[in-house]
Amino acid sequence: LHCPHGYGKTKLNNSYFERALGVTATTRNWRTVLALQQLCHTS
Repeated sequence: LHCPHGYGKTKLNNSYFERALGVTATTRNWRTVLALQQLCHTS
């Protein structure tokens, strides 16, 4: 999800996805996603 004007201003937040999908949701910035990916590949 790309939010050029900031994640804090979007209506597509965790609450939206949790209600729409009926699941617990978390969000991460792209740098964190890449770091987690790197951890998975090095373990």
